[in-house]
Amino acid sequence: MSRAYVRPFQPVELEDSECKKFSVRPMLEQLLREKSFAESGRASLTLVHGPGLTAVLTVARTGTVFDEHRAAGPTLFLVVTGELSVAPAGEDPVWLTDDDAYALGADVRHVVEARTECAFFTIIGEQMA
Repeated sequence: MSRAYVRPFQPVELEDSECKKFSVRPMLEQLLREKSFAESGRASLTLVHGPGLTAVLTVARTGTVFDEHRAAGPTLFLVVTGELSVAPAGEDPVWLTDDDAYALGADVRHVVEARTECAFFTIIGEQMA
């Protein structure tokens, strides 16, 4: 069995003019085998982290809820597989399925729920001071 990454994984901190490729499917498969997924129903891996961009790959079991929270920058959810709902505070949930994306402005409080077993990216743009 090959490994897509080794823990502790160091997120890429992109420098100007730098590029990085990630093989997503092997990362998803490995996340599904991690102890944290077995115990809590979710596992994630921060791929890129910096002041201008943070990208996190997450897998979640059906029914897993990410309690209300906010991000300091604009946020994009991109579903790779499965179904996910995102509910901005005080609003009805938005249902997302394979290949759907949903964007939130900076500081929008929201709840995320895995409607089925799913994998998704959370991409956070430049954090506001």
